[in-house]
Amino acid sequence: MYSILVVDEDSIFREVFVEFLSELFPWTAVVVAETGAKAVERINSNPTNLVFTNIRLCDCSGLQLTSKIKNMHPEIGCVILSLFDFSEYIDAATVNHADYFVCHAAVNMNGIAEFIKSRCPGIDSTELGVEEVRGSSLKKLGT
Repeated sequence: MYSILVVDEDSIFREVFVEFLSELFPWTAVVVAETGAKAVERINSNPTNLVFTNIRLCDCSGLQLTSKIKNMHPEIGCVILSLFDFSEYIDAATVNHADYFVCHAAVNMNGIAEFIKSRCPGIDSTELGVEEVRGSSLKKLGT
Protein backbone atom coordinates (compact mmCIF):
# COMPACT_ATOMS: atom_id res chain seq x y z
CA MET A 1 0.00 0.00 0.00
CA TYR A 2 1.24 3.46 -0.88
CA SER A 3 1.28 6.26 1.66
CA ILE A 4 0.91 9.99 1.01
CA LEU A 5 1.61 12.55 3.73
CA VAL A 6 -0.04 15.99 3.58
CA VAL A 7 1.66 18.62 5.76
CA ASP A 8 -0.27 21.86 6.15
CA GLU A 9 -1.49 23.80 9.16
CA ASP A 10 -4.61 24.99 7.30
CA SER A 11 -7.23 22.46 8.39
CA ILE A 12 -9.68 23.35 5.61
CA PHE A 13 -7.10 22.87 2.86
CA ARG A 14 -5.89 19.64 4.48
CA GLU A 15 -9.42 18.28 4.66
CA VAL A 16 -10.27 19.10 1.04
CA PHE A 17 -6.93 17.86 -0.32
CA VAL A 18 -7.04 14.64 1.71
CA GLU A 19 -10.60 14.00 0.55
CA PHE A 20 -9.54 14.49 -3.08
CA LEU A 21 -6.56 12.13 -2.71
CA SER A 22 -8.60 9.53 -0.81
CA GLU A 23 -11.35 9.49 -3.45
CA LEU A 24 -8.91 9.33 -6.35
CA PHE A 25 -6.64 6.71 -4.75
CA PRO A 26 -8.92 4.71 -2.43
CA TRP A 27 -6.31 2.01 -1.73
CA THR A 28 -3.73 4.55 -0.61
CA ALA A 29 -3.13 5.66 2.97
CA VAL A 30 -3.39 9.45 3.15
CA VAL A 31 -1.90 10.73 6.40
CA VAL A 32 -1.79 14.30 7.72
CA ALA A 33 0.53 16.37 9.86
CA GLU A 34 0.04 19.96 10.99
CA THR A 35 3.73 20.69 11.62
CA GLY A 36 7.15 19.75 10.32
CA ALA A 37 7.97 17.94 13.56
CA LYS A 38 4.82 15.81 13.31
CA ALA A 39 5.63 15.08 9.67
CA VAL A 40 9.09 13.76 10.57
CA GLU A 41 7.55 11.59 13.32
CA ARG A 42 5.03 10.14 10.86
CA ILE A 43 7.70 9.45 8.24
CA ASN A 44 9.93 7.75 10.80
CA SER A 45 7.10 5.56 12.08
CA ASN A 46 5.36 4.71 8.77
CA PRO A 47 6.74 4.12 5.29
CA THR A 48 5.88 7.14 3.12
CA ASN A 49 6.02 7.44 -0.66
CA LEU A 50 5.04 11.07 -1.23
CA VAL A 51 4.91 14.26 0.83
CA PHE A 52 2.92 17.36 -0.05
CA THR A 53 3.99 20.23 2.23
CA ASN A 54 3.04 23.86 2.46
CA ILE A 55 5.99 26.19 2.03
CA ARG A 56 5.06 27.85 5.34
CA LEU A 57 4.56 25.85 8.52
CA CYS A 58 4.36 27.09 12.09
CA ASP A 59 7.52 25.33 13.33
CA CYS A 60 9.71 25.35 10.21
CA SER A 61 9.45 26.05 6.51
CA GLY A 62 8.29 23.42 4.07
CA LEU A 63 11.64 23.99 2.37
CA GLN A 64 13.54 22.99 5.53
CA LEU A 65 11.24 20.01 5.99
CA THR A 66 11.81 18.89 2.40
CA SER A 67 15.57 19.15 2.78
CA LYS A 68 15.41 17.11 5.99
CA ILE A 69 13.19 14.46 4.40
CA LYS A 70 15.43 14.17 1.34
CA ASN A 71 18.53 13.83 3.53
CA MET A 72 16.89 11.04 5.56
CA HIS A 73 14.88 9.36 2.76
CA PRO A 74 15.93 10.48 -0.74
CA GLU A 75 13.44 8.05 -2.29
CA ILE A 76 10.43 9.97 -0.94
CA GLY A 77 8.85 12.32 -3.48
CA CYS A 78 8.37 15.85 -2.14
CA VAL A 79 6.03 18.53 -3.46
CA ILE A 80 6.08 22.12 -2.16
CA LEU A 81 2.69 23.87 -2.02
CA SER A 82 2.50 27.67 -1.96
CA LEU A 83 -0.05 30.43 -2.40
CA PHE A 84 2.49 32.32 -4.50
CA ASP A 85 4.26 31.35 -7.70
CA PHE A 86 7.35 33.50 -7.02
CA SER A 87 10.52 32.50 -8.84
CA GLU A 88 12.41 32.83 -5.52
CA TYR A 89 10.16 30.16 -4.01
CA ILE A 90 10.64 27.85 -6.97
CA ASP A 91 14.42 28.36 -6.83
CA ALA A 92 14.46 27.67 -3.07
CA ALA A 93 12.36 24.52 -3.59
CA THR A 94 14.91 23.32 -6.14
CA VAL A 95 17.86 24.04 -3.82
CA ASN A 96 16.11 22.09 -1.05
CA HIS A 97 15.64 19.06 -3.34
CA ALA A 98 11.87 19.24 -3.83
CA ASP A 99 10.66 17.24 -6.81
CA TYR A 100 7.78 19.54 -7.70
CA PHE A 101 6.30 22.94 -6.84
CA VAL A 102 2.54 23.67 -6.91
CA CYS A 103 0.86 27.05 -6.61
CA HIS A 104 -2.45 26.78 -4.68
CA ALA A 105 -3.99 29.51 -6.83
CA ALA A 106 -3.57 27.42 -9.96
CA VAL A 107 -4.05 23.90 -8.66
CA ASN A 108 -4.40 21.40 -11.46
CA MET A 109 -5.78 18.26 -9.83
CA ASN A 110 -5.28 16.21 -13.01
CA GLY A 111 -1.58 17.16 -12.96
CA ILE A 112 -1.28 16.17 -9.31
CA ALA A 113 -3.02 12.85 -9.98
CA GLU A 114 -0.67 12.12 -12.90
CA PHE A 115 2.35 13.01 -10.74
CA ILE A 116 1.20 10.58 -8.03
CA LYS A 117 0.69 7.84 -10.63
CA SER A 118 4.19 8.46 -12.01
CA ARG A 119 5.78 8.22 -8.54
CA CYS A 120 3.79 5.15 -7.45
CA PRO A 121 3.80 2.57 -10.27
CA GLY A 122 0.77 0.31 -10.15
CA ILE A 123 -1.21 2.63 -7.87
CA ASP A 124 -4.93 2.10 -8.38
CA SER A 125 -6.98 5.23 -8.98
CA THR A 126 -10.55 6.17 -9.64
CA GLU A 127 -11.12 8.64 -12.47
CA LEU A 128 -12.88 11.72 -11.08
CA GLY A 129 -13.01 13.83 -14.23
CA VAL A 130 -11.46 16.74 -12.33
CA GLU A 131 -11.11 19.80 -14.49
CA GLU A 132 -7.97 21.85 -14.75
CA VAL A 133 -8.30 25.20 -12.99
CA ARG A 134 -5.68 27.29 -14.80
CA GLY A 135 -2.94 25.92 -17.02
CA SER A 136 -0.29 23.62 -15.66
CA SER A 137 0.29 24.29 -11.97
CA LEU A 138 2.68 21.41 -11.30
CA LYS A 139 6.26 22.49 -11.95
CA LYS A 140 8.86 19.72 -12.16
CA LEU A 141 12.07 20.81 -10.46
CA GLY A 142 15.67 19.80 -11.06
CA THR A 143 16.80 17.47 -13.83
